Amino acid sequence: MNLFSRRWGHRDHYELIRNTTGWHVSHLTYNGQAGKDALAVLIPSLVHDSIAYPYNLGSVMIDIWNQAEEFGLSNDQVQNMLNEVSQWINATETNYPNFVRKKKKCCIIFYAAFFLCNFI
Repeated sequence: MNLFSRRWGHRDHYELIRNTTGWHVSHLTYNGQAGKDALAVLIPSLVHDSIAYPYNLGSVMIDIWNQAEEFGLSNDQVQNMLNEVSQWINATETNYPNFVRKKKKCCIIFYAAFFLCNFI
């Protein structure tokens, strides 16, 4: 899946591979096995990149997994479903309210330094 991040201003590739226990998710340093909802690995990566995603993403991922299992869908059929999911996530991210500030690393570093200086 190629997902757009307002924070970084470009798309990144998220690899999801369906297997017998769920999904193997890989994106940069986020890499691991997740359940049928894919959330255990996918959500921390999306949150790190400040990507807004639909609240029922997990149930859709479970539905894709179950349909592939039940109907023996081909890799291409599953990929087409994942492409639709990436379009859905991208629509959520690109339609996020503009007045909400994008989180930048510099802001996180500033806040971390501020708290460390005030609580040490």
